[in-house]
Amino acid sequence: TTADGTLTMSYDTAVALTLTADSDTWTYDGNAHTKDSYQLSIAGGAAIAVGADGTYTFDNGDVLTAVVDGTITNVAESDAANAITGYTIMNGTQDVSSAYAVTTNNGTLTVTPKAVTVTAASEAFKYDGAAHANANYTVTGLVGSDAISAVVTGSITYVSESPVTNALTGYEFTTGTLTNYNVTTADGTLTMSYDTAVALT
Repeated sequence: TTADGTLTMSYDTAVALTLTADSDTWTYDGNAHTKDSYQLSIAGGAAIAVGADGTYTFDNGDVLTAVVDGTITNVAESDAANAITGYTIMNGTQDVSSAYAVTTNNGTLTVTPKAVTVTAASEAFKYDGAAHANANYTVTGLVGSDAISAVVTGSITYVSESPVTNALTGYEFTTGTLTNYNVTTADGTLTMSYDTAVALT
């Protein structure tokens, strides 16, 4: 008489895993930014950095694959969640996720304002009895098609007035968003001098 036996298998106490999505900060550049990596802690141990492919292989051959989802473009979106939205733990074709107790934590994505400088023009004039002004300005630091329109106020007529502040009295974004920038303004200077003295007899 023969009798078959039975082999059974159960999971031991579930291994505690903590998956924490990475955080990152960028200066505004008009692009969408993501951070697909995360930190893995096994049974409360030291964090292990897992790259953007999201895959980590345990010593027993189990393979953890996690998906990190988060994107940010503008400063106003800062502190956006970088979330672990899903994971699997496989051994070959077998799902062994039940062998693990998984906790997930979000990271944070942040965009900081980009520095922009708006500078009123400076110019030196020769005295000719007329009032002179220069309403031009330069803008440095804008991204892509973002644009600023500025108002410059200053006028000089006589040498005795020199130098006159060519003041940048206001600006506005004609395209783009103010909160994406840290704008600094700088006044220019208008000066006047006499040309070669006119000889009078």
